Amino acid sequence: MSVLLEKSVRYMEMEESQEEDSKSNFGPKIALETLGENQLKLSGTSFILRDFDQKFVYKVIKTHSATEAVFYSIVYRICIPRLNDFRVNNINPDVFENISYLVDNELIPNFYGITSISYEDHRWYDLGHVTDVSANTFKAIKLENLMHGFENPGVIDIKLGSHNVNDDIILILHLLYLPICNMNWLECYGEIDDKIKVKSVELWRELKSKYHKSVQDATLKSPPDFNASDLGLPESYNKLDMHTLFMLIKTWRQKQVALETTEQELGFRITSIYIQHPDKNYVITSNEAKNLTKTQTIDLLSNIFKKDERMEMIRLNLIGFIERLSEWISLQKSISIVASSILIIFDVNNPNLHRIKWIDFTHINHNSTPTTVSLYSQYFTS
Repeated sequence: MSVLLEKSVRYMEMEESQEEDSKSNFGPKIALETLGENQLKLSGTSFILRDFDQKFVYKVIKTHSATEAVFYSIVYRICIPRLNDFRVNNINPDVFENISYLVDNELIPNFYGITSISYEDHRWYDLGHVTDVSANTFKAIKLENLMHGFENPGVIDIKLGSHNVNDDIILILHLLYLPICNMNWLECYGEIDDKIKVKSVELWRELKSKYHKSVQDATLKSPPDFNASDLGLPESYNKLDMHTLFMLIKTWRQKQVALETTEQELGFRITSIYIQHPDKNYVITSNEAKNLTKTQTIDLLSNIFKKDERMEMIRLNLIGFIERLSEWISLQKSISIVASSILIIFDVNNPNLHRIKWIDFTHINHNSTPTTVSLYSQYFTS
C-alpha cells in the first residue's frame, strides 16, 4: 500500500472513530473530576477536567475565544457546533494548507469533539452533544489525556515564540467587525505610553486571578466583565468590545514576557518542567521559568536531553517532531500562530514511553502576514 493511500485510509478510519464517539456521547452522562494542584501545573491551564478513568481531558471553552475549539474541529473534519455566544478568530478550512498533515504526522492531541459539561450537586459531568444549555452548563474541548498510562509522568512545556500580529493589525482586524471609526486607530483611540500598558496588564492579571479563584472555590462563572477604564486606559478605548480589549491586553502581555524571558533571543522559552526522579528532580514552575536566562535555558535542556542517556530516544524524536512541525508551518502563508506550545510527556520510570504534541491554539488567526514561528531544533542536537 502506498504511503499516500495508507494515510488516506488511516484518516477515514479516524473520521469513523470520531463519528462513533459523537454517537456514544448521547448516552448517560459521565462523571468528571477536577485536576489537583500538581496536575494543573502539568496540564498547562488553570481549569481542566478529566474522566475518572483518566483517558480524556476537558478544556472549558471561554466565551471570549472559541478559536481553539474551531481549529481542532477543522483539523479533524468534525462539524463545528453552533457557537453563537462565543467569539472566534477569522479562521476556516480554506486558510490552511495541507491541514491533514497535522493528523497524519500525529503532531496534535487526539480530539473527540466539542461536548457539553454541567455542574450539578457539586459534581461535574460530561453530557455529550446536548443543545439545551442551562446556567451551569458549558461547552468544552474533549481531548486525549496525554498522561494516561504513565506511572510517573514527567512534563516539559515549551512555549513557541511568534509575534507577527502587532497591535495595529489586531485592532484593525477587530474594527472590521466594529465599525467605530474610519480613521487610523491611533487618531481614534490615541497612543498608549508603555508604562500605562504595563499597568493595564497588571490590572488585567488581577481580574483574571480573581476569576480563576472563583472557578476553584465554586461553580464556573462567566468571564470577568470589565472595560478599558477598569484597566486604566483612556476613555476612548471604552469603544472596544471586551473581546477586542482582551486580545489587545494579551498581546501587550505576550510582548512583555518575550522581552523579559528568553523568547526574544531564542525564539522559545520554557513554560514549566516537572520531572520527579530518585536521582535528579527538575521542578520549575511557570513563574520560575520566566526568570531563566538564555544560558540557563540551554544548560537545562542540555542536562535533561544530552546528559541523561535514558532521554536519548525522546531527544531524537523531539528533533524529528520539530522538523515535521516546521515543515507544515512553512506551508502556511496567511495565518498567525501566537503562544502555542510543544508539550513533552514521558514516563520517568521508562522514558521510552513518551508523547510529544503541539498544543494551545487560542491565538491562531488569518491575516496577510506570513506565518513565523521560531523552532530551534539545534538546541537538542548533539
